Amino acid sequence: FTYQDFLIIKNPLHPRRSVPPSTGIGLKNIQDRYHKLFDASIIVEKTDTYFSIKLPIIHEHHHH
Repeated sequence: FTYQDFLIIKNPLHPRRSVPPSTGIGLKNIQDRYHKLFDASIIVEKTDTYFSIKLPIIHEHHHH
């Protein structure tokens, strides 16, 4: 969903014993691309019950 110019992806956390922990490489890749392309940062939140990523919505006037 969107909120204050952010696209928010939110997933409930389900402990999975059989799945190895994520390396975080995909998330780091997204962060790097946003920073290089748009000079913007994404926000990652993790609690005991959910994991969310907030991606800034880039509007045309941000391009130089």
